[in-house]
Amino acid sequence: MTVRYDPLVRVVVSPATRRVSAGASPRFTAVGHLASGATQNLTQRVVWSVSAPAVATAANEVGDRSRIDTLGPGTAIIAALDPVSGVGSSASGDDATLTVAA
Repeated sequence: MTVRYDPLVRVVVSPATRRVSAGASPRFTAVGHLASGATQNLTQRVVWSVSAPAVATAANEVGDRSRIDTLGPGTAIIAALDPVSGVGSSASGDDATLTVAA
């Protein structure tokens, strides 16, 4: 049996844009793209981050890692980083934009 290494080369967060009301807890998906062209759902494996802590926070809770809790109006960038490989959505410009309405 031959085991081949198929490295993660890109992480894409979707949906790319989302608009919600303050107090909502939207969820995002992280899809990993491997060197072979295959894809893998990494939603519960990645570490999520938010660029504007006054707008939203990333819960990163086991079993519900992709939940983003919104706090107030504004716009935030939602990013995902795979802690195993170090590959993240920001490196390829594949973050999402979250707009929170008042």
